[in-house]
Amino acid sequence: MDHKRIFAWTLPLFFFARLCGQSLPANAHTLLWKISGKGLTQESYILINTTNTCETRIDLNGKIATALSKVRSVVFEAAATNRANEKAFLAASLAIDDDYTAKQMLSPFVYLSLKEKAQEIGLNEAFLNQHNLFFVKVKLETACISCDLSGVVRFEDVVRDTARKLGLPVTELLSIDEFFDMYHHYPRAFWDKSISFLLDHPEQVTDAINKKAAAYRGDDLAGLKTAVGRDEYYGIRYKFPDQESSRSALLTTRIKEQITRAPALIVLDVSEVANDPTSVFNILTTEGYTLTPVFQ
Repeated sequence: MDHKRIFAWTLPLFFFARLCGQSLPANAHTLLWKISGKGLTQESYILINTTNTCETRIDLNGKIATALSKVRSVVFEAAATNRANEKAFLAASLAIDDDYTAKQMLSPFVYLSLKEKAQEIGLNEAFLNQHNLFFVKVKLETACISCDLSGVVRFEDVVRDTARKLGLPVTELLSIDEFFDMYHHYPRAFWDKSISFLLDHPEQVTDAINKKAAAYRGDDLAGLKTAVGRDEYYGIRYKFPDQESSRSALLTTRIKEQITRAPALIVLDVSEVANDPTSVFNILTTEGYTLTPVFQ
């Protein structure tokens, strides 16, 4: 698949949405949204999720259970987050011919700083040269998580297990290769800013992770959008609208394909809706779909 062509044709869709889209109600304190309109014969749902919530027990609430009873499939954002794909994910994270490594993607000064500080969390230079920079970034961010990860339960795992018990097929919007390819399109400035922030302000990253997790546990989309979209660390990616717009447009296209085929529960990371100018929600509403908050 030619990923550059995908990014090229999805750009016009984004810019139309940016001109015409409207923000969702700021006080909509729910992470579950119903999609209707635009000729859909049955309603689908988008459920906003996030990572690193440090939960040790997760019980699906009644509204999610109801949504699952009305759909014919569950669709996660990326195959990269499926635990069953762990080996494939690790294989895809390996650098080939030094492509997308820290040394290639970072400016020399930032790379030198990374090489020095990464050793504190057990990442030597050989590791930096063996993996792509996104994987290194994940390792640095993981070191900022304040809870004990050994007992953490992931929401995605709970939903996947529930879907299996209900006999619902589970798919993803993006393959592992497409997932990594998206990050490969971000420029050096993005990586310099992101890695430098992780190295220089780990305590602020920890605080950002905790604020995001608190808003998520409170089922508070407004608070969650603020915790991500307006945060100094998480907000770095939104300074690069070309990459964000391509990403959002591609995800929106894949969502439309899924919900046109059959009613589905789409599980989407909050980062895809946190920044209004590049929000998947705004593209959908601009195109004539109706998004309705589900409170019970």
